[in-house]
Amino acid sequence: MNTVPYIKHAGFDLITIAALFFLGCAGSTSSHNTIESAAFREVLQMKDITIIDLRTPEETANGMIKGCTELDFRDASFSEKLKALPRDKPYAIYCQGGGRSGKALNQMKELGFSEVYDLAGGYSGWLKAQDQ
Repeated sequence: MNTVPYIKHAGFDLITIAALFFLGCAGSTSSHNTIESAAFREVLQMKDITIIDLRTPEETANGMIKGCTELDFRDASFSEKLKALPRDKPYAIYCQGGGRSGKALNQMKELGFSEVYDLAGGYSGWLKAQDQ
């Protein structure tokens, strides 16, 4: 009689299915993702996407992704400028290496932005991916 392992396994399946259901429902109203360069390139093709470069002016002087808006994460007025943005539009964000954009992604999530894509590895990773 092997019912105990089956019951444990069946219970695990029910818990897993329930968890996935609730996570799926929670994620259906908003999207906050850190994505690799290839996926980020596809996101940049979306209609109405706003691309935000979070680097300093000194960093952006060395190059930027075409069509981006500069919003320096280190600027004292960053939070206020972020709060002024429409929350129902899609955004693609990046910084130099991914640290600042990760923090900005969390802020945007807390502020209720519905769709934000963060470039994994930042602009440095983007350049490396272009060279390959």
